[in-house]
Amino acid sequence: MADHDVQFTIPARELKRAPIEFIVKRNKGAFGRLLISEGGLEWVPANKQYGIGVGWKDFDAWIRQRE
Repeated sequence: MADHDVQFTIPARELKRAPIEFIVKRNKGAFGRLLISEGGLEWVPANKQYGIGVGWKDFDAWIRQRE
């Protein structure tokens, strides 16, 4: 099974458009970044410049489907 390491930084301000960034490593190598902001979530795979985003309402609907 893969070993995941997650690191994060929190901006010293109210969370608005500047996201909290989680850096995710898999087996000690780059895996991707998870950005969480007022508007929703964005996953940026390793070695990619742009990510895949989802708003909070769509994220809620997707996660509830998995219950």
